[in-house]
Amino acid sequence: STETVVVFSSLEDPTQQVRLCFPDSTDCLIEAMGLGVELKAEKVRYDTFYQTGEDEYYFISYKKEMKYIIRTRNVQVKAPWEKVGNRFIQIKLTGENDISRFYLKEQKVEKQDRVKIPDWKAAQAALQKEFENWKKKMPEVPVSYNSSRDLASYILWGNVVHAEGCLTADITYMSKNHMQNIWSWDNCFSAMGIATSDPELAYNQLKVFIDHQAENGSYPDFINDLFASYSCVKPPIHAWAYREMAKKNSLFYEERKFRSIFLSIEKATQYWLTERLLDESGLPYYTHGNDSGWDNASVFLKGIPVASPDLTAYLIQQMDILTEFAQKLGEQEKAAYWKAEADELYGRLMEKMYNGDRFFARKLREPETVLSTSSLILCLPLVLSYRYPKEVTKKLVAQLENELEATYGLATEALDSPYYKEDGYWLGPIWAPVSYIVIDALYKAGYQEAGDRLAQKFCDMTLIGGMAENYNAETGNGNDDLAFAWSSSVFLLLGEKLAQSHQVNNETK
Repeated sequence: STETVVVFSSLEDPTQQVRLCFPDSTDCLIEAMGLGVELKAEKVRYDTFYQTGEDEYYFISYKKEMKYIIRTRNVQVKAPWEKVGNRFIQIKLTGENDISRFYLKEQKVEKQDRVKIPDWKAAQAALQKEFENWKKKMPEVPVSYNSSRDLASYILWGNVVHAEGCLTADITYMSKNHMQNIWSWDNCFSAMGIATSDPELAYNQLKVFIDHQAENGSYPDFINDLFASYSCVKPPIHAWAYREMAKKNSLFYEERKFRSIFLSIEKATQYWLTERLLDESGLPYYTHGNDSGWDNASVFLKGIPVASPDLTAYLIQQMDILTEFAQKLGEQEKAAYWKAEADELYGRLMEKMYNGDRFFARKLREPETVLSTSSLILCLPLVLSYRYPKEVTKKLVAQLENELEATYGLATEALDSPYYKEDGYWLGPIWAPVSYIVIDALYKAGYQEAGDRLAQKFCDMTLIGGMAENYNAETGNGNDDLAFAWSSSVFLLLGEKLAQSHQVNNETK
């Protein structure tokens, strides 16, 4: 037949059977009658298992690029959560007419062609000239930060890789030390940093994800030359980033580019509204800390899935910007649609994730579970200050300044939190992307002084820790990978803002 079936029968009672059916190369159907079946995962660190519905579970094999969707009844599950993954995963089918379905998606990889090694001296001379031309185009910053400008310019230039395999255009990797990929929110910060100096390369940062956008609308978690990973996603900040790019260069509003981006971000936004709004709360959720970009943030320490207010706020902001984009494109019906969707989700945000004093995260299917209240991620709804009553914005700013502002900027976990660690990744250290998101939101909310203060702290920190992946909040020393593209871009963006602010102050004087 066109399908393969394997049957295991009990020697004592042949009617007791476990039947395995493989309708095609990616489907496996297990049917157990009278016999139990135990499944154990051979897993690695970031492999994750979570429940999304009454009879639906997901298992993500992070390294193998495999997603298993499990639908079953009469199942016993043991999958204790441990910080960034399940400690072990064990599923037992009772054999009482259970049916479990596993869907596997496997990404193909392409072989890399050999390249001819160029003459050393000629290559060195050409690269030196190329870098000097590149650096000239970088934003100007206050003179006291010129050494950081040189370093940031070099890292952004050095992290560019050419189109190859799954990389459908020249793009900027996050790093060439340990993070040799382009992720689908890192790309936004790299793009904003080079939007003026190299608009085509900036556009490519988003285009490569459009080229690999899944049918359901999700962007890959990351892409390299060999494959695109869909094990996780990243926050929906793409419309915000593109609008920031367009402020720097009107080329991004060119019809072909603009419409392509608009249609893609529409599709990506629908992914969150259709695939990630499954429980009765009507709130979008993360299935792993990696989905948020905050791998081990304290809001994820009690398990997943988690509905976090940053995600809801990002989505509302994205839909508001899609409304603007639709109007620019003359798509009035779409503009009305996205406004209505944004208004509805905003109502749920304020009703279900704000207690009159602060925003909080909730665990999907367990709304009574109290999650961390000391993470910077809970302040990111500041991006919606244009929608809030002034008192809500005022309380968010006070929370930032009183609980999370450290010597060199915004700690990702409050310094007096029991979860805080100096080198705890997203449990304390300062990170460039969220620093920029918050500072930009402060400027837009009218908190110019606070924005300038935090921008200066960040730029001061780069004189100590360089362009690191993240930084010690109290000493400014760099942690983990020490040559990061998004830190470089954020430094240039904030340095440019400070230079403009200084110019305005001098002109006022």
